[in-house]
Amino acid sequence: MKEFNFEYTDTKYLMKLFGISWLVFVGMIIIVAQNKESISIIWAIILILGIPFAIYFFNKKKITKLGTACITDDSVTFQLAEVTQTITFEQIATYQVEQYSGTNLRLKLKDGTKFKIFASSNFCNADQFDTFCQEFEQTILQFKTTNNSAITRKKTIFEQAWMLPFLVVLSVGLVGISIFAIANDKNIPASFFTAAALLIPMWIAYFNAKRKKEMN
Repeated sequence: MKEFNFEYTDTKYLMKLFGISWLVFVGMIIIVAQNKESISIIWAIILILGIPFAIYFFNKKKITKLGTACITDDSVTFQLAEVTQTITFEQIATYQVEQYSGTNLRLKLKDGTKFKIFASSNFCNADQFDTFCQEFEQTILQFKTTNNSAITRKKTIFEQAWMLPFLVVLSVGLVGISIFAIANDKNIPASFFTAAALLIPMWIAYFNAKRKKEMN
């Protein structure tokens, strides 16, 4: 038996926190709009941006949870913040490990139950959970070979046939925008840098998925 300690993201709490912050943001805009004559610009900024940010900032630590996983030759036991669950490999119909802005593990059991854990690199140390997932996949593969199991590894979005052309088209488009801007003595638009910041992790995830596929 191998034991792994890791951090993971409480996605339900994260969505709830974002939802509350967004509602407060919208509410502050309405309040400021209705009282614009009596509220200064500084106070308007504090109300509209400061309060929602403060709500997020003082609660973001709750997004990260601590978990433990124990792997044997034929099962895995998860001890999470709110639940402890043992899953035998015979129960698993499909599994998927996706690496993009962290590591995402998705299991679908034969009875239709779904189990997933996500360690976002934006909120926690995803390396610990990634290490566990690597061991989990190796153990699953060994179990399949030994027991002639029908467990299916589900492809990630970065392993789909259309992903490479999609990334190439986006990359060519960004290069074209930069060349056009430089050739016409114009500033490269800010949207270029935003798109590039999103595209680079997608390329990394694509090559990680390709490397993993070759190893398997």
